[in-house]
Amino acid sequence: MRSVARCEVENIKMMTLFESHSQYREKAVMWRVFSMLPLYGALTGGRVFRWFAANIPMDLGTGGAFTSDIDVIARLHDFPRSKEWRYKTWEVKVALLGGDGRARSLKIGKLNRTITQMKAYREFGAPDVSLLDILLCEAGFLRGNAFPTPAVDASVRSKIIELREQGFGYQLLPFEHGRD
Repeated sequence: MRSVARCEVENIKMMTLFESHSQYREKAVMWRVFSMLPLYGALTGGRVFRWFAANIPMDLGTGGAFTSDIDVIARLHDFPRSKEWRYKTWEVKVALLGGDGRARSLKIGKLNRTITQMKAYREFGAPDVSLLDILLCEAGFLRGNAFPTPAVDASVRSKIIELREQGFGYQLLPFEHGRD
């Protein structure tokens, strides 16, 4: 005879990052990507990272001048050529690419709000600010679809133009994980 608790556990569906709630998903994806940062050297421009931190509140000790947070900051250097440290920050946005090729949450039309957030990073003292668009792909997306999709291509092109005019960096990371 099986226990009630065991039956309940067997009926729980394992949820992937793709299927999770958007508030949880952004933080979970950031930690997943940045915990494997050595695998994603292009995000750091080939620099070595000493540490990274996520969701750093900017209102600490500012007297309320800043009310946002820095999504990710990393301490980098050009080892072994230099002993100087650089600090790079990213405003992270997560979009979804379904197995059927459809894109969701590309934040088209919301770039002005993102630029305002990135300007606050700069005013706070962050010297190197970039938008990191993480495209979370449903399991099997990259195997069955051309990348970038037309919707992603249009979104990227429009963002690059605006961000370049403002002096911000832009990085795109398609990220797919299996169901397991």
